[in-house]
Amino acid sequence: MQDSSIEEQTRRIIAWKAADREWTGNYDFFQPDGLYEGEVSMAMQFSPLGLPPILTTEEVLEHIFRSPLLLERVCEAGWLSPIPDLEVPYFSKEAAYSALDRLLQGDKPARLPKEPELKAGEPEIGKAGFHGLVKAAKAAEALGISIRSLHDYSERGLIPCLKIGKHRLYNIEEVMTSLERDTGKRELMEGDINDILR
Repeated sequence: MQDSSIEEQTRRIIAWKAADREWTGNYDFFQPDGLYEGEVSMAMQFSPLGLPPILTTEEVLEHIFRSPLLLERVCEAGWLSPIPDLEVPYFSKEAAYSALDRLLQGDKPARLPKEPELKAGEPEIGKAGFHGLVKAAKAAEALGISIRSLHDYSERGLIPCLKIGKHRLYNIEEVMTSLERDTGKRELMEGDINDILR
């Protein structure tokens, strides 16, 4: 990937945003229709998507990457990192735009080692969405397990999480669906999780 000038990056991002594609779960979602050909103001260069200077994980997912899995791949590839020393992950708008521009130029971050092999016809990136992401303490409480157990199960790949630098975020609904699918149980009760995963 070649570094882009800010103006070229802005033109690519604006063209992509204007295309307003439906989410496919594949990288074709990030194919811009050429470059925006209109006038590019300083305000457009400052923020082509009109985003604030500091972005939450939810904002990054809603406006840019769409998929938690893609965000995790982008962070793991070193394209984007959360701002250091904060309790929850926040991102600089400039870094997020730079990572988006790499996608728009056709770069694809590597799949994560924890990802199962892609089956024929499955989308490359997966489903979009960001609702329900919570920090470890809230996830552990909702699942009826200790934070230590939650971290242990996550590290062993038994409980799915979104790993962004040192941060771990959990989607409780996704965790429960995954565990119910893996165990064949319809509804898990509090306390079941430790019994299942130990």
